[in-house]
Amino acid sequence: MERTSGLMKNFVVARGNTKSQYCLTEFKKIEKELLKMSQIDIRKHADILRMRDRCKELERKNAELSDTINRMHGGCERAIELRRLLDELFGIKRDQVVSDDEIREMMKGLHDRCAELENEKKQQADYILELRTELERLRTAAKDSEEIIKNLRECINIANKTAQDYYDEREIFRGVKDTYEYRYNALVKESDNCVKDADAKIQSANDRAANAKKAAKERAESASERVRYLERKLRDVESLNDSLMKELARRQDVSTEIREHDADVYQLDVLKYAPEYHDHLLNVIYAAMGMCGEAGEASELVKKYAYHGHTIDSEHLARELGDVLWYVSYMAHLFGYPLGKIMAMNQEKLAKRYPDGKFDAERSRHREEGDI
Repeated sequence: MERTSGLMKNFVVARGNTKSQYCLTEFKKIEKELLKMSQIDIRKHADILRMRDRCKELERKNAELSDTINRMHGGCERAIELRRLLDELFGIKRDQVVSDDEIREMMKGLHDRCAELENEKKQQADYILELRTELERLRTAAKDSEEIIKNLRECINIANKTAQDYYDEREIFRGVKDTYEYRYNALVKESDNCVKDADAKIQSANDRAANAKKAAKERAESASERVRYLERKLRDVESLNDSLMKELARRQDVSTEIREHDADVYQLDVLKYAPEYHDHLLNVIYAAMGMCGEAGEASELVKKYAYHGHTIDSEHLARELGDVLWYVSYMAHLFGYPLGKIMAMNQEKLAKRYPDGKFDAERSRHREEGDI
């Protein structure tokens, strides 16, 4: 049973590690032990057969000797043969006197010993069956590990292909970003020109309105029509200005989406350096401790700069902040959030908290319900 428990422990370790080489090593050990146990079992079985044959022979000789003694007090040769068997099996010498009851007790003990050997043989057979069962389980585990390794290789190939696709999409989005920036700048210039033209038109309209007002006394009807014409022009200018402001807002939203996409591309690009512990909680703890550690290193630089009189290395500080950003990206990935989404959520929260577009201590102290 101790050997079976040890094999079960080895089997659990083999299943936990899922390594084919370890399983093959365990196969060889179990096969050697099975061979050894089979040899021991064969020898014990042969001994049992010999003991049975000797017992049967002894019983037969004893019966013949008892009949001969009862019929006639002769049969010296058979008595000598019996004494030889007693000497061989039980170590009883020829000069020792042994009664029939003592011989029966010896034979009973011999039968009990044979029964014990049979039980031991049965236990050995059960143990060999358990070993064979464990061997089959290990073979199954080896096949499962091979399937897992095959699936992992397929996943790695898919991940490599996905990463390549992401790199291609990144290049495409960079091109789109450049195009949108160019169009955004062109729209800004165009809107500036339109505003200038609108100002000029408004100024011209004002001049014309003033001239029309001066000439109102002389040409009332013509002046009224002129005023209505200028009002239409003003409404057209205001409509054009509103459309330009909407276009500018839309371009700003597009620029924000591009920035969010850049953050997501950064997150996907640096996640390849993240370790994998096959346990979500361990990965979350790793990310949280990493954020605290890197933030502590950045704080240490600022502390030495503020209180110890050290000169601060801005590049070193920037690298530490980059490490903090990496752990933030990893933590966001573990909970299913793109980095750009988190940035957009933070911008939305601050814009809602400070609608004037700047920090306000009063609003910071007295926040609305749900503002965290």
